[in-house]
Amino acid sequence: MNCKNCNTLNNAHASYCRNCGQPLKSKNTDNLQAKKGDTLLMVFIGIMVFNTLFSFIHNQFYPNWANSPLKNVQLALWGLMNLSYLLLPFVIKNNKLKVFAIVIVAIVSLYQLYQFLLPVFYY
Repeated sequence: MNCKNCNTLNNAHASYCRNCGQPLKSKNTDNLQAKKGDTLLMVFIGIMVFNTLFSFIHNQFYPNWANSPLKNVQLALWGLMNLSYLLLPFVIKNNKLKVFAIVIVAIVSLYQLYQFLLPVFYY
């Protein structure tokens, strides 16, 4: 990482420049990353709440979604919900946990794909 003040090359984990002593990471950057993570979590929660409410109301009128006139809307919301799972690993800072979260998201998405498409092919 290069110092913005004197352009000296520093260790990637250094907090201060070894030449001039200036801070290498600003607090604004940390706050911006925290706000970005919070925004991604709020988007995820919003998508999940909207999808859950829509699915509940929709299933009250059409128990088998594959026969519903709104099946394309249901399918699109399902896809959006599964894509929103991908937001979660981006919020995690630890790289090992991030990889673990990506694997879990992939497994959950494949399982939901199986569960969601089962009525289409067998009923």
